Amino acid sequence: MSHRIRQWVREQSYTYVRHGGKKSRRATTRRILSMLLCIAVDEGITSPHQVGKAHVVRFYAKRTDLAPSTVRDYYYATRILWIWLNRPTLPPKPPQESNNNQEKIYANK
Repeated sequence: MSHRIRQWVREQSYTYVRHGGKKSRRATTRRILSMLLCIAVDEGITSPHQVGKAHVVRFYAKRTDLAPSTVRDYYYATRILWIWLNRPTLPPKPPQESNNNQEKIYANK
């Protein structure tokens, strides 16, 4: 299962990593792979094409300990993943902290 996902990410990222900022794009590729593997373990997917908006929302919900900048970086990585998957819409945005920092509100309304 994870071998298939790793191979797909490697194939998709080959051209992506060759253009632009190398360190940034390699980090983005690692985030995509990390997210897909976490979703595969939690949700039981076997192919990146099975990832949907609900999977991404649950991914953010389970990782409440991430710093805001890390969550932002995962969102940017998810946008690249959506491009690789030829999705017509944008991925769901991560939750934003409310003013009182006690509850999370999803920003994709």
